[in-house]
Amino acid sequence: MIKYFLLILCNISFGTNSYLFFNDKSSEISNGPLMVVYGNLIPIVNGSLNPSSIDNTIFSSCQIINETNAVTYMIVNDGTTSLTISNILVSGINASDFQISSFPVTNIAAGESTYFTVLFDPSSVGLRTATIEINSDDPSNPIYSFAIQGTGLNYIECGYNLFSEVIAKQDFEPGSTLPILGYSVSNGFATVSGGTAYAENAVPLVFVPKFIGTKSLQVNNSFCTLLFDSVNTINVKDPSFNFRLASFSKTPSEGSENGDYVSVAISTNGGNSWSNEIKVTGSSQAKWSFLSGTGIAQSNYSGTDFVIDFIPTATGFLTTDGYSKISLNGLPKTTDLRIRITIVNNNINEVWAIDDIQLKGKTQASTVWNGSSWSNGIPNNFTKAIIDGNYDTLLNGNITTCNCQINSGKSLVIGSNSYLSSESDITNFGDLIVEDSGVIIQNDDYALNTGNATVKRNANIRKLDYVYWSSPLQQFSVNLISPNTPSSLIWKWNPILNNPNGGVGFWSPSAGDTMEVGKGYIVRGPNGFGTTPQVFTSIFSGSTINNGLINCTIARGPMTTTSLSSFTSLNGVPFSVYDDNWNLIGNPYPSALNVDSFLLYNAIDNPVIEGSVRLWTHGTLPSSSVNPFYSSYQYNYTANDYITHNGTATLSGPNGFNGFIASCQSFFVLMNEGNQANAQVTFKNFMRENSLNSNTQFYRNQFISSSIEKHRIWLDLVSDSGNPTRTVIGYLNNATYQKDVLYDAFTKLDGNQNFYTLIDDQKVCIQGRPLPFENSDMIPLGFSIPTSGNYTIAIGALDGLFLSNQDIFIQDTLLNITHNLKQSPYQFFSNSGTYNNRFLIKYLNSSLSLNNNFTHGDFNIAANSQDNVISIKSKELIDSIIIYDLLGRVLIDKKEINLENLNIKELAANNQGLLVRVKFINESVVTKKIIF
Repeated sequence: MIKYFLLILCNISFGTNSYLFFNDKSSEISNGPLMVVYGNLIPIVNGSLNPSSIDNTIFSSCQIINETNAVTYMIVNDGTTSLTISNILVSGINASDFQISSFPVTNIAAGESTYFTVLFDPSSVGLRTATIEINSDDPSNPIYSFAIQGTGLNYIECGYNLFSEVIAKQDFEPGSTLPILGYSVSNGFATVSGGTAYAENAVPLVFVPKFIGTKSLQVNNSFCTLLFDSVNTINVKDPSFNFRLASFSKTPSEGSENGDYVSVAISTNGGNSWSNEIKVTGSSQAKWSFLSGTGIAQSNYSGTDFVIDFIPTATGFLTTDGYSKISLNGLPKTTDLRIRITIVNNNINEVWAIDDIQLKGKTQASTVWNGSSWSNGIPNNFTKAIIDGNYDTLLNGNITTCNCQINSGKSLVIGSNSYLSSESDITNFGDLIVEDSGVIIQNDDYALNTGNATVKRNANIRKLDYVYWSSPLQQFSVNLISPNTPSSLIWKWNPILNNPNGGVGFWSPSAGDTMEVGKGYIVRGPNGFGTTPQVFTSIFSGSTINNGLINCTIARGPMTTTSLSSFTSLNGVPFSVYDDNWNLIGNPYPSALNVDSFLLYNAIDNPVIEGSVRLWTHGTLPSSSVNPFYSSYQYNYTANDYITHNGTATLSGPNGFNGFIASCQSFFVLMNEGNQANAQVTFKNFMRENSLNSNTQFYRNQFISSSIEKHRIWLDLVSDSGNPTRTVIGYLNNATYQKDVLYDAFTKLDGNQNFYTLIDDQKVCIQGRPLPFENSDMIPLGFSIPTSGNYTIAIGALDGLFLSNQDIFIQDTLLNITHNLKQSPYQFFSNSGTYNNRFLIKYLNSSLSLNNNFTHGDFNIAANSQDNVISIKSKELIDSIIIYDLLGRVLIDKKEINLENLNIKELAANNQGLLVRVKFINESVVTKKIIF
C-alpha cells in the first residue's frame, strides 16, 4: 500500500524556482488506475463543489438565444494500469443546459490521457448549475465528480479594456491617492512605520529600509490578521491580488523560520466562509528585502482551501528564494469579495513587512461625460457610460449603454419622451431624475441598481377623481403620492375582504403603507383641485428604481361553484365565481409595460390570470360628439371607466389605449379559478417598452399600431339617453372559436347596461376569432338593460378588412329582420332584462331559414295547433331548444336533449308567432319562425 497526499504536483516555475505543494488530506490506494481530471491544465479536485474560472468549471456567460460555450476537459491516468471509463453523466438542477458534446475514449493506458467536451447552452436567464460525474474502474475514485456553472444572459455585457489597472490599493503612505483599499487589524499587533533592519548580504552588513516609499505594515513577535474591506468584482475581468513582502531581522543571525509565515485567504460571501490559497513560510533564518528578494510567489485562486506553500530552499540572506512579490490571480467575481492576510512571527527580533498592496483587473470599457462631451465617443451597448457632468437627455440625447454610473454631485435627467437604456447596472452616486413620460430601460433581470432616484408622473384630474397608482421605486410611502389628499381617501383592493353587498372583495384603507412593489393603490385628487381637470404631478423619490424579476402575490376568495349559493347578493345582481378573483396590481418600472408581453407570460406561459387587463381612466366626463364611423350619428359617448384590453383589441376603440401601461400606473387582473388561494404574477424586463411615446399614456393618447394582423369591429349599444356600452369582435391569428385565454375577455352582468358576445354560455366583452376570415361566420350578440325603451346598435370603429367592402349585418331573430350596420345603426325596442338569443352578427345577408348558415341534412319543425304539439325532427342530435314569443320572452328552454326527434306539448296553441331556436350537438344553430 502506498500512502500519499491528495495535493497536486504542479510543474510550474517562477523565475528559477520550482515548487511542490500539498494539502493535509491523505488516503490509501492500491496499485492500479488513478484518474485525475484537468481543466485549463489545472487539476480539478474530485468532489469539488466550488466552480472556478481557473480550471474552467465556470463557463463563460452566454446569451440564452443563439449562443453556446464549449469547454474541453482532460482525463489523465496517473496510475500504473489501464483506466476504463464506463460513463459520463451530467446531473443537477440545470443538467439539461450542459451537454456532453464529445466523449473520451473508453480505455486509457497508464500515463496517457483523453478528452471530453461539455457544451453550455442556457435555457433561461441567471445562474445555471450542474455536476459532472465520471464513472470508471479507479478503485480510489470510482465516481469522479465536480460542480460546474454558467450564467444565461438576455443582455449585452460590457466590453473590457485590454490591460489591467489598479482597482483598489493600500500603500500605507500618508495622503495616499484613491482608490484606497481599507483594512483593519485584529488578533495581534501591527505597526505602520518606517525604520531599517538587516535583510541584504553585504560587506560590511548594513541596515536597509523596511518600506517602499516611507512606510510599510510591520509585524514582529505576533500572530496578526489583516482584514480588507469588501470589494465588488462582478464587473472586473481577471481580478488579481498582489503585494510586496520582505523578511527583516534586528540581528544578522536571525530571520524567519518554519514557524513564521504569511498567508492569504479569500471569501466570496463577505467573510462568512474562507478559502486559504497561498502561503510563504520562513526557513533557516531567511531574510530578504523588497529589493534583494527576486522570487515570485504566484498562484491561481481555487476556492477549495488548498494552500500552495512557498518555502525557501536556501538559508540566511536570500535573493531568488526571497519571495518579495506575492500574486494571487483569477479571483472570483462576486459582489462581496473579502481578502485576509495572516502574518505570524514568533521572535521579537524578526519582522515581516508588507507594502504596495494592489487589487487589479481589467475594467469595463467606458466613456465619461464631462458636461459637454464624451471622453471616448458616444456610449453604446458595449461601453459603460459615466456621468461626470450634468446631463439632460432632451439637450444631449438619449443614452444607450451597457452600464451607467452617475458620479457624486452630478445629475442625469431623463426628459419627457426620451430614455436611458442600460443593458445592466445603474450605479447612482449623484442625482437620477426621470421626468414625466421619461423612460429607463434595463435588459438584465439581475442587474444591480444603487442610489436614490426621482420619478415624476403627471395626471390630468379633478378633485373627486381617483387615480390608480403603482410605485417605480423599492420603498415609497403611499401618503407621499398626494400629500394634500386626506389619508382617509387612500385605498387598496383586498380580494378576500367581505363587502357590504354580501360578497367578497372590497376596498381596504392603506394610509401610511409602504407601497408593495407590483401592487396597486388608489388615491383621490388633492384638496384644492376643483371640477375642471388640471395637471397633478406626483413625485416618487428617496429610494432605488425597480428592475428585473418581480413577483407579486395575487389572491382569490372563497366563492366557488359549490359555495356560491351560500352568498346572498343584497342588491339583487347575481354573484359570479369570479367576483372575488380581482386583484389590483401595477407597473413596477420607470418605463412603460407592454401589456401583450405581460399577458403572454402570465396568462399563457404561466397561466395564473385571465388574458386581459382593466385600466381605470380617472372618471372621464361625458362628451357629446359625432360618432367616428357614421360621422352624422351623435350620442354622448363615454367608454366605461375601466378600459379592457387583451390580445385581440382594446374595448374603448382603436384610437384609445395604446397597449402600454405607463410607469406609476396600476390595473386590475382576474386570477384564474382553481384550487389555489394565492398565485404569483411575474414582471420581467422583456415586458418593458422604450419605443417612442410608449410611456406617455398615463391617461390616454394616440394609438400606436401593432404589426400583428387584426381585423376588428367595435359595436356600441346606446340607450335613448345616450349611454353607451361596447363590445369587440376581432379576427386574428392564433385565436380559435373556443374561449381563448389571450383573446377573449370575460364580462360580468352587474345590473347596469351590458353588451357582449357569447362563446357557448360565456359572456365576453372582447371576442377573438380565427383567421382566415370566413364570411359565413355568425356570432351571437347579447345584451342586458335595466330599463325598457328604445336602443340603438351601431358601429363604433372598424379596422382591417372591415374598412373595405365587407358588409356587417345584424340579424334580429325576434323580428326576422336582417340589417346592414355599415349603412346605418339599427334601432329597436326592448323590455328590461337579459337577452342572449335575439341578435346575431353575420356577414352574408340571409334571413331566418332552415339552412340559416348551417347544413343539417333532413330537418323539420311542424306546428300542429289542433293536437297542441310542436314536432321537431332531425337526423342530427339536438342539444337544446329555446322557444320565444315575439317580445323576446323565453317560453320553453330545454337543455341536454341528446335526441333526434322531440315533441313539445307544454305550450297552449294561441295562433301567435314564435321563434324556435335549435342548437345541435355539433354546435350549429338554426332559428325558425312558426305560427302556433
